[in-house]
Amino acid sequence: MPSSKASEHMQRINSSGADSTVKAVCNAALATVGMLQWTKTDIPEFHNWKQRSADVKSTTGGINCWTACLFWAFQGGAINHSWLLKYKTAIESYGVTKDYRQKVTPKFMGYEKAVPVGTGNVAPPGSAIFFGGGELSPMNHVVLSIGDGYCVSTGQAMYKPDLLDKLVKLNSGLGIEDLYKGKTHIATIEIIREGTNFPPKVMKTPGAFWS
Repeated sequence: MPSSKASEHMQRINSSGADSTVKAVCNAALATVGMLQWTKTDIPEFHNWKQRSADVKSTTGGINCWTACLFWAFQGGAINHSWLLKYKTAIESYGVTKDYRQKVTPKFMGYEKAVPVGTGNVAPPGSAIFFGGGELSPMNHVVLSIGDGYCVSTGQAMYKPDLLDKLVKLNSGLGIEDLYKGKTHIATIEIIREGTNFPPKVMKTPGAFWS
């Protein structure tokens, strides 16, 4: 069962004017709050993923921040196994090196059409939000927007200590230790922007990242 905080966001999204696929993807993300855990990975075992299912055990091979976004899009019916196979093939064509993180993943995540996010700005539900950027990738971290400035994030806690308590309040049933373990959690764009050591560059896809 989704946490009470996740359920509140589900109700908000389901009563919004977002299209049915965006709603399904956001609900899929919220359903995994506290259930997925970040691990270092490059190519997950996509063939084991189950579409339109709350089964997170199918995420064998690991989940990181951007593969979590792909998992939610897949579970919500926005992308399919054929789409994931194209992504996997593109990665393998570069080899699992920093090159694919510079060229393949950003392309498939919609980074090429991303625009800056100013302080206080929000991103539409389904948008991918990219933080930072450096030698290895245009994105140090990526999350899924669920609208109204909120997002769902999978990653080890990178937050400054004074903002961890704020993050815990956004997630019923999750504590600081869960955040340090990299459990999927609800955050806001501003908490990630202000509470991490990433460069201040924040970008968003204008709409759903898979479209």
